[in-house]
Amino acid sequence: MKNLTPFLALLLAFAVVVSTGCNKDDDENSGPADNTLVIDGTSYDLGKGFLETFGPNGNGSFDWDVTLTSSDVTAPGGFLSGTGSGIYLDLNTNDENGLVAGTYNYEDLRDAFTLVDASTFENFDFTNLSGTISSITSGTVTVDLVGNEVRLEWDLSTTDNKAVTGSFQGTLEEI
Repeated sequence: MKNLTPFLALLLAFAVVVSTGCNKDDDENSGPADNTLVIDGTSYDLGKGFLETFGPNGNGSFDWDVTLTSSDVTAPGGFLSGTGSGIYLDLNTNDENGLVAGTYNYEDLRDAFTLVDASTFENFDFTNLSGTISSITSGTVTVDLVGNEVRLEWDLSTTDNKAVTGSFQGTLEEI
Protein backbone atom coordinates (compact mmCIF):
# COMPACT_ATOMS: atom_id res chain seq x y z
CA MET A 1 0.00 0.00 0.00
CA LYS A 2 2.85 2.41 0.80
CA ASN A 3 4.35 1.87 -2.71
CA LEU A 4 0.98 2.53 -4.38
CA THR A 5 0.61 6.12 -3.03
CA PRO A 6 3.64 7.62 -4.89
CA PHE A 7 2.48 5.85 -8.07
CA LEU A 8 -1.01 7.39 -7.77
CA ALA A 9 0.47 10.86 -7.14
CA LEU A 10 2.65 10.51 -10.26
CA LEU A 11 -0.34 9.32 -12.29
CA LEU A 12 -2.44 12.26 -11.08
CA ALA A 13 0.33 14.76 -11.93
CA PHE A 14 0.62 13.26 -15.43
CA ALA A 15 -3.16 13.56 -15.96
CA VAL A 16 -3.11 17.24 -14.94
CA VAL A 17 -0.25 18.03 -17.36
CA VAL A 18 -1.95 16.22 -20.25
CA SER A 19 -5.35 17.86 -19.69
CA THR A 20 -3.82 21.35 -19.33
CA GLY A 21 -1.83 20.91 -22.54
CA CYS A 22 -4.93 19.88 -24.48
CA ASN A 23 -6.92 22.90 -23.30
CA LYS A 24 -4.17 25.28 -24.35
CA ASP A 25 -4.10 23.83 -27.88
CA ASP A 26 -7.87 24.18 -28.15
CA ASP A 27 -7.73 27.84 -27.07
CA GLU A 28 -5.03 28.69 -29.63
CA ASN A 29 -7.12 27.30 -32.49
CA SER A 30 -10.40 29.00 -31.59
CA GLY A 31 -9.98 31.95 -34.01
CA PRO A 32 -8.94 35.54 -33.49
CA ALA A 33 -8.63 36.82 -29.95
CA ASP A 34 -11.40 39.09 -28.73
CA ASN A 35 -10.98 42.79 -29.46
CA THR A 36 -8.31 42.18 -32.06
CA LEU A 37 -7.95 43.33 -35.65
CA VAL A 38 -5.66 41.24 -37.86
CA ILE A 39 -4.46 42.79 -41.13
CA ASP A 40 -2.36 40.47 -43.29
CA GLY A 41 -1.06 38.66 -40.19
CA THR A 42 -0.35 41.76 -38.08
CA SER A 43 -2.53 42.08 -34.95
CA TYR A 44 -3.84 45.29 -33.41
CA ASP A 45 -5.68 45.54 -30.09
CA LEU A 46 -9.08 47.20 -30.22
CA GLY A 47 -10.05 49.06 -27.06
CA LYS A 48 -12.92 51.28 -28.17
CA GLY A 49 -15.98 51.19 -30.38
CA PHE A 50 -17.96 54.09 -31.81
CA LEU A 51 -21.42 54.08 -33.44
CA GLU A 52 -22.87 56.78 -35.67
CA THR A 53 -26.24 56.87 -37.41
CA PHE A 54 -26.93 58.41 -40.79
CA GLY A 55 -30.64 57.55 -40.77
CA PRO A 56 -32.85 55.93 -43.40
CA ASN A 57 -31.58 54.98 -46.85
CA GLY A 58 -35.02 55.40 -48.44
CA ASN A 59 -35.56 51.70 -49.10
CA GLY A 60 -36.47 50.41 -45.64
CA SER A 61 -32.85 50.08 -44.51
CA PHE A 62 -30.92 52.27 -42.08
CA ASP A 63 -27.28 53.38 -42.16
CA TRP A 64 -25.20 52.67 -39.03
CA ASP A 65 -21.44 53.24 -39.06
CA VAL A 66 -19.17 51.41 -36.63
CA THR A 67 -15.56 52.39 -36.01
CA LEU A 68 -13.41 50.18 -33.78
CA THR A 69 -10.09 51.61 -32.64
CA SER A 70 -7.13 51.15 -30.37
CA SER A 71 -7.47 52.65 -26.89
CA ASP A 72 -5.60 55.88 -27.64
CA VAL A 73 -8.27 57.15 -30.03
CA THR A 74 -11.03 59.36 -28.58
CA ALA A 75 -14.08 61.12 -30.03
CA PRO A 76 -14.41 64.58 -28.45
CA GLY A 77 -17.31 66.44 -30.06
CA GLY A 78 -18.07 63.43 -32.29
CA PHE A 79 -14.79 63.61 -34.21
CA LEU A 80 -12.08 60.97 -33.88
CA SER A 81 -8.83 62.24 -32.38
CA GLY A 82 -5.46 60.73 -31.54
CA THR A 83 -3.30 58.14 -33.24
CA GLY A 84 -4.11 54.46 -33.51
CA SER A 85 -5.23 51.54 -35.61
CA GLY A 86 -8.68 50.15 -36.32
CA ILE A 87 -11.47 49.36 -38.72
CA TYR A 88 -14.45 51.29 -40.10
CA LEU A 89 -17.65 49.40 -41.08
CA ASP A 90 -20.65 51.00 -42.85
CA LEU A 91 -23.44 48.59 -41.87
CA ASN A 92 -27.05 48.82 -43.02
CA THR A 93 -29.85 47.29 -40.92
CA ASN A 94 -33.60 46.91 -41.11
CA ASP A 95 -34.06 48.81 -37.82
CA GLU A 96 -33.96 52.57 -37.25
CA ASN A 97 -33.02 51.96 -33.59
CA GLY A 98 -29.60 50.37 -34.13
CA LEU A 99 -27.64 47.34 -35.15
CA VAL A 100 -29.47 44.07 -35.64
CA ALA A 101 -28.01 40.59 -35.12
CA GLY A 102 -27.18 38.85 -38.37
CA THR A 103 -24.65 38.49 -41.17
CA TYR A 104 -23.85 41.56 -43.24
CA ASN A 105 -22.43 40.87 -46.72
CA TYR A 106 -20.29 43.29 -48.70
CA GLU A 107 -22.47 44.78 -51.47
CA ASP A 108 -22.51 47.85 -53.72
CA LEU A 109 -26.13 48.74 -52.90
CA ARG A 110 -27.41 49.90 -49.54
CA ASP A 111 -29.95 47.38 -48.33
CA ALA A 112 -30.69 45.68 -45.01
CA PHE A 113 -27.84 43.43 -43.84
CA THR A 114 -25.22 44.89 -46.16
CA LEU A 115 -21.76 46.28 -45.64
CA VAL A 116 -21.32 48.93 -48.35
CA ASP A 117 -18.09 50.60 -47.30
CA ALA A 118 -15.24 49.62 -45.01
CA SER A 119 -11.60 50.38 -44.46
CA THR A 120 -8.75 49.65 -42.11
CA PHE A 121 -6.31 52.16 -40.75
CA GLU A 122 -2.89 51.46 -39.30
CA ASN A 123 -0.96 53.91 -37.12
CA PHE A 124 -3.32 56.61 -38.31
CA ASP A 125 -3.11 60.17 -36.95
CA PHE A 126 -6.67 61.51 -36.97
CA THR A 127 -5.51 65.07 -36.31
CA ASN A 128 -3.22 65.28 -39.34
CA LEU A 129 -5.07 62.62 -41.38
CA SER A 130 -1.90 60.62 -42.01
CA GLY A 131 -1.15 56.92 -41.84
CA THR A 132 -2.02 53.79 -43.78
CA ILE A 133 -5.60 53.27 -44.97
CA SER A 134 -6.78 50.21 -46.93
CA SER A 135 -10.21 49.86 -48.56
CA ILE A 136 -12.25 46.70 -48.11
CA THR A 137 -13.68 45.12 -51.27
CA SER A 138 -15.33 41.90 -50.09
CA GLY A 139 -16.33 39.78 -47.11
CA THR A 140 -18.79 39.49 -44.26
CA VAL A 141 -19.39 40.92 -40.80
CA THR A 142 -21.41 39.02 -38.20
CA VAL A 143 -23.24 41.01 -35.52
CA ASP A 144 -24.50 39.48 -32.26
CA LEU A 145 -26.13 41.38 -29.43
CA VAL A 146 -25.04 40.28 -25.96
CA GLY A 147 -26.98 42.21 -23.31
CA ASN A 148 -25.95 45.86 -23.69
CA GLU A 149 -22.85 44.88 -25.69
CA VAL A 150 -22.34 44.10 -29.34
CA ARG A 151 -20.13 41.31 -30.67
CA LEU A 152 -18.72 41.79 -34.16
CA GLU A 153 -16.67 39.29 -36.14
CA TRP A 154 -15.35 39.92 -39.62
CA ASP A 155 -13.64 38.13 -42.47
CA LEU A 156 -12.79 40.66 -45.17
CA SER A 157 -10.34 41.40 -48.02
CA THR A 158 -8.71 44.67 -49.10
CA THR A 159 -8.16 46.06 -52.59
CA ASP A 160 -4.59 44.72 -52.48
CA ASN A 161 -5.79 41.23 -51.39
CA LYS A 162 -4.81 41.48 -47.73
CA ALA A 163 -6.86 39.34 -45.36
CA VAL A 164 -8.62 41.30 -42.61
CA THR A 165 -10.09 39.28 -39.74
CA GLY A 166 -10.94 39.92 -36.13
CA SER A 167 -13.56 40.35 -33.48
CA PHE A 168 -14.75 42.89 -30.96
CA GLN A 169 -17.11 42.65 -28.01
CA GLY A 170 -18.08 45.67 -25.96
CA THR A 171 -20.24 48.74 -25.84
CA LEU A 172 -20.28 51.25 -28.66
CA GLU A 173 -20.11 54.96 -27.81
CA GLU A 174 -22.62 56.91 -29.91
CA ILE A 175 -21.05 59.87 -31.70
